[in-house]
Amino acid sequence: MSLNLALQQSLKWRSFYLITTLLLNICIARFLGASKSSILFYLSNVFALVLLVASISIESALTYFSSNKKINTNKLAWFGLLCVTLVAVIVFILLPIYFVEFEKLTNTEKLLYRNWGLLYITGVLLINFYSGLYYADNNFFTPNLVCAILNIALIVTIVAVSEINTNSNFLISNYFLLSFVQGIIIMFSFFISSKAYQLVQLPNSVERKLLFGYASNALLANIIFFLVYRVDYWFVKNNCSTEDAGNYMQAARFGQLLWLVPQILATAIFPKTAANINEGEVEKTIVRLSRIFVQCFLVFFILILLFGKIIFPFLLGNSFNTLYKVLLILIPGVLALSILSLLSAYFAGINKIKINISGAFSGLLTVLLLSIILLHWYNIYIAALISSIGYFVCLAYAVRVFRLSHFFSFRSLIIPNKEDWKWLISLILKKPNLL
Repeated sequence: MSLNLALQQSLKWRSFYLITTLLLNICIARFLGASKSSILFYLSNVFALVLLVASISIESALTYFSSNKKINTNKLAWFGLLCVTLVAVIVFILLPIYFVEFEKLTNTEKLLYRNWGLLYITGVLLINFYSGLYYADNNFFTPNLVCAILNIALIVTIVAVSEINTNSNFLISNYFLLSFVQGIIIMFSFFISSKAYQLVQLPNSVERKLLFGYASNALLANIIFFLVYRVDYWFVKNNCSTEDAGNYMQAARFGQLLWLVPQILATAIFPKTAANINEGEVEKTIVRLSRIFVQCFLVFFILILLFGKIIFPFLLGNSFNTLYKVLLILIPGVLALSILSLLSAYFAGINKIKINISGAFSGLLTVLLLSIILLHWYNIYIAALISSIGYFVCLAYAVRVFRLSHFFSFRSLIIPNKEDWKWLISLILKKPNLL
């Protein structure tokens, strides 16, 4: 499958999933309000960090070696299941320790949060592992269809019972259960479609060394980058009101949803670079998509500037009255993340993860230093500004390195070109031609 066709399929099916995720996010926000939403988003943030560390980013290695065919996919499927089981045991034992040491919780809350974390972390890990194996095989349909259908099912459930059951824990429990059910179904569908269930195999010692060697580099890059775009949650939680925190985290959530489209495209770029398929095509596509992102985010910014004050309280409820201001400050940074996601996928695909690590560390250092310096005046608007600056620092480093081996002007990343839109329309509407 050519890169253009892979981009088309990824964009088509992951966009469908993205739309249902956006609708689910709106539904949850309307039901919980700003203050209670902040609890859900904060817990998701904590669980995501635990997931990142406990999984040692092995899913990146599974996708990489499945794409370049250096390790048998059947072995990777069973190895992934083994890793998920081990992570589940670790989380079950260690997650309560976090809540005892760092959060003031009752025993009931501690057990509830542990169960939520176990469901969410195990589910997301299954989704990441087996979606990655599907993507390496150019199948973008199955995992995204499963996730989208279950998102719709939860939306219908929330709407149906919202008048009967107003307990916020009911919704939060179902939200974390959703990830687990999605992961289980995707895992079983992969084992059945690939017939991996017929023969239990695990990587040999040499293959395990390759997997953990790649994963260790990816882990460091992912942890640092996670902190770049999520460490603000801890600063906001401890220095702002719960109402403001809810507005900020919901704005960040919308920013992450905007960022999902570039990530969708990056999932097509990574397997192609890992498999050494037409690197010149990949390079041109990255530059072209960057120009398209600049134009799209400029439109988003103008629309939110004009209508955000009205539309977000209408969609989410009156408690989200400051969300649009935060999102306006975050949008330039999300644009930087969007372009960066393409470059990061490229560097990871050619096994130069150290570039991603260096860039992410520069951004993290910027965010931490600015947050500490401005702590006395800290609020959700300063938090958004600091985040955007940190994201641009990461992007600047990646672009500088990318330009060392690929000769293009900085203007070519941002100046519009009418041919870009013709290419994008052909990508969406019909089987695309090669660049």
